[in-house]
Amino acid sequence: MLVLIADHHAIVRTGLACFVEQLDANVEVLQSQSHGEAIDQLSQRKVDLAVVGVFQTNGGLAPQIRELADAAQPAPLIVFAEPSSRELIESCIHAGANAFVAKSTDERHLIHILRLVLEGGSYIPAETVKQIDSTSRPARDSAKIMIPPARLTNRQADVLNCLRLGMSNSDIADKLGLNLSTVKGHVSAVLKTLGVRNRTQAVIAARKTAP
Repeated sequence: MLVLIADHHAIVRTGLACFVEQLDANVEVLQSQSHGEAIDQLSQRKVDLAVVGVFQTNGGLAPQIRELADAAQPAPLIVFAEPSSRELIESCIHAGANAFVAKSTDERHLIHILRLVLEGGSYIPAETVKQIDSTSRPARDSAKIMIPPARLTNRQADVLNCLRLGMSNSDIADKLGLNLSTVKGHVSAVLKTLGVRNRTQAVIAARKTAP
């Protein structure tokens, strides 16, 4: 497994590397101290996961994350930074990040999130989910995400609801009694139908459009 860790600060990169190395016995970690260096490394080697900080850039945050996410594809990308606002987190997700993890996240939770994202899951801080919910129209059924049938099939809506709960593909397969390839197909269909790039964007889009 090859993982890229990119951040300005060496102590952050070293700390993250310690957690990443717990994911697999054969983890190789690449470290980048700048946005440009990260892009170069992603163009040269195919990684399984990218964990990046927020670098200062004249072009704005979203283009920076979008460039990193595109360079890392098909590997997932996690933004590891201080969540100064809901808008910051949403801008990262809309730009292509699969997860936003606060630097204050405790050790056990961090490892769980890393595993979740590697298995196809997504993550944003719980406080952000609550803020999104509070600014969205209330759904008729809080336990389900209600999407117009013309947009998603019933099974795709079931899969989307599992994504809302942060479930990985294997968890969804177990819950819905499907094989893994079928789940992947449904997830791809959901993303395409909602016009989003990743699972976290799908959850945000579904929350905002719930009737």
